[in-house]
Amino acid sequence: MRISGGTYRGSGTQAQRPSAPPFLRCHADGEVRCGIESYFASQANAKRLERELGRRGAIARVKIDGAGRAALVDLEPR
Repeated sequence: MRISGGTYRGSGTQAQRPSAPPFLRCHADGEVRCGIESYFASQANAKRLERELGRRGAIARVKIDGAGRAALVDLEPR
């Protein structure tokens, strides 16, 4: 479902590939993993993110290719 300005929110899971992007290709092995579970930052930036995002949560900015593979690009405070 498209929210606004290119922002999308997931609407559920399904076993079959959707007919059109955007979609995330994930794997389930007791936990659902989509390849965007980790975000690496410098030590100084990590401390700042921990303070800011720990209280309010975050919105993840990801890039998704046509095959559903995702890369975590940035984290933004809510």
